[in-house]
Amino acid sequence: MKWKGNIVADYVRYDSTQIKQWLNGVFEKLGVPPRDAQMTTEALIHADLMGIDSHGLNRVTNNSYAGGLKSGAVNPTARPEVVHEGPATATIDGNRGLGPVAATVAMELAIEKAKQTGAGFVSVRNSSHYGASSHYSSLALPHGMIGFSMTIGGLGVVATGGRGRRIGINPMSVAAPAKNRPPFILDVATSVVAGGKLELAIMKGQQVPLGWIVDAAGLPTTDPKEFQRGGAILPLGGGPETGGYKGYGLSVMIDVLAGVLSGGGFVGELRGEGGDNSTPHFQGALSIEGFSSLDSFTTIMDRMIDYLKATEPAEGSSGVLVQGEREYAMEQERLKNGIPYHREIVGRITELASDTGVPLPTPVGES
Repeated sequence: MKWKGNIVADYVRYDSTQIKQWLNGVFEKLGVPPRDAQMTTEALIHADLMGIDSHGLNRVTNNSYAGGLKSGAVNPTARPEVVHEGPATATIDGNRGLGPVAATVAMELAIEKAKQTGAGFVSVRNSSHYGASSHYSSLALPHGMIGFSMTIGGLGVVATGGRGRRIGINPMSVAAPAKNRPPFILDVATSVVAGGKLELAIMKGQQVPLGWIVDAAGLPTTDPKEFQRGGAILPLGGGPETGGYKGYGLSVMIDVLAGVLSGGGFVGELRGEGGDNSTPHFQGALSIEGFSSLDSFTTIMDRMIDYLKATEPAEGSSGVLVQGEREYAMEQERLKNGIPYHREIVGRITELASDTGVPLPTPVGES
């Protein structure tokens, strides 16, 4: 832990390459084969580089990753298995292994099918948490494809018109290439906010904006601890009068594509009493050449992005951002200056380093 005089620093920065090597070593020490360890590390550090701090090292000690590997809940050597297949489609069973492994294998298979048929879609069951959705949708970009990724999250969202936790914190991502501009990368939860953002707020001792969550009685609150006391996150759009039914419907759509289509089940079964807590995913790739030339597509993408960027800023705004732009800028900054981790996360990974005998790298700075 780093100190500033008598005050512990809120954040410590680690070089992205060094922390990636450390995490890779931890997974291998926990029995994960080298290639699978690399897949998992790439997914988690991708989230941290992009500023999606709720889905990177913040998660590594929980039951989907190191905690599950140590307890036996996650099989370190599980091999994703194709259990049903068509020319452009497939279903994969993750066999209770690491989520990033099953999700990466599924995305690679979707890309290969798209090369042959123009489109590839793969549903995954019996997997676990896979990090940030944009990591997988972005895998399609180097192949001249549009990527799709969705997964079922925790049972933490109120269904519009009801109270209590009834639907999933289900995220989705779409990535499309441009020519001279950074790619369009949409990565959003179908709830107002991801559950990990509440964990971070609690960690930092902060309140959350009004409109994120309701308490167990269904009343609005800014105290993130109310979520742990039986509260729920609002669906994307908030209440019925502001379009919350849209987020509700999108969440259920992901249940259909990832959970029902794969045969894994829906969030209420998987996360409810007696559920097995497995996590289904849905990965897809569309070959742009199946619709038009890649050059034409990326040229128009650049024009569209330029059009959006030319929007007159609102008062007090620095201008309009295009989806993925903030994350791209964050990645460049963190590659240069290191990834900042909150002192609580540093405490957790320090303990993990001690448990596994894989020493943490020396921090490169503090914030």
